[in-house]
Amino acid sequence: MALVVKDRVKEQTTTTGTGSVTLGGAVSGFQTFGSAVGNANTTYYAIVHQTADEWEVGLGTYTSAGTVLSRDTILDSSNSGSAVPFSAGTKDVFVTYAADKAIYRDAAGEVSVTRATSATYAVSAETATSATNATTAITATSATNASYALSATNANFAASATEATTAITATSATNASYALSATNANFAASATEATTAITATSATNASYALSATNANFAASATEATTAITATSATNATNAVNLAGGSVSATTGTFSTSLKVGGVSPDKQFEITKSARAAITSLTDATSISLDFDVAQNFTVTLGDNRTLENPSNIDPGQTGSIFVQQDGTGGRTLSFANYWHFAGGTAPTLSTAASAVDRIDYITFTSTSIHAVASLNVS
Repeated sequence: MALVVKDRVKEQTTTTGTGSVTLGGAVSGFQTFGSAVGNANTTYYAIVHQTADEWEVGLGTYTSAGTVLSRDTILDSSNSGSAVPFSAGTKDVFVTYAADKAIYRDAAGEVSVTRATSATYAVSAETATSATNATTAITATSATNASYALSATNANFAASATEATTAITATSATNASYALSATNANFAASATEATTAITATSATNASYALSATNANFAASATEATTAITATSATNATNAVNLAGGSVSATTGTFSTSLKVGGVSPDKQFEITKSARAAITSLTDATSISLDFDVAQNFTVTLGDNRTLENPSNIDPGQTGSIFVQQDGTGGRTLSFANYWHFAGGTAPTLSTAASAVDRIDYITFTSTSIHAVASLNVS
């Protein structure tokens, strides 16, 4: 069985549901799956309903007996990434180049590969399992023959930093004794003493990256409390005492309490001014989908009678609001999926006047129970 991607392969089907589809022959000007993909081979496919808002992209296997295409792996769909239960009607089925599996150059002309089993010349191949000649293979998990990645478990071009000007984000570089002069190198004078000192633009002899313009307070942030020129303090447990500096990190953990805008917090987390959560627009559709990992406040304008589906990524204790607005016609209704619970067990009847606005406030009780209350006709 091989993965086959061919040009101008298109057939039609009237199959319904979420199972394999039976193909009905090539569309004029196109090849069949049988002639282009071949029996028992896999391909990236797209299925698009001609008259309904239903579509799916995935990886499937073609079987010549019965001219059947199985839907093995769903990569994206109109059903929130799950298999689409296709309704009656004609659907176009064609070979596609799935975005989720595509390799392309970015704006800088570079190619980024998340995992490459053999990246002989991987210019920016992240986590390449073999980077024999990868002259800038960032964070290679195994670089046995990489010219200057001699003994660092995840390091990039350690032994001679002169030849490793882009050796960044090495998580462990015990033997990288020459990383001093690398323009973007990490683990300054002794990588043993700076195992998390990342993105220092210049850290010559700086055992704890005290004087590095962009250093991250490596081995002991306690000893870097006066380095007020640092622009970020990733992983610095005690960097909360930094005077005049700033903290910038994708994710982080504070082991005690945190106060924004002062000292000595009264609670585990405290702010002295204000905070806000953005309002994210939802796509108006027959079934309206929400993702609680994306936002906590939402807005949607109803263009017809709709159903508010159960959100994905629900964690107990999440709160937020949903603003529901009628379109210029009005008279639209909104039903609620089974996770949504209202006082008395009865869902509200929303306002139906044109452009009317209702607000639904919620808090998640469990991963399958959302307590909600509606404020109607807010004007």
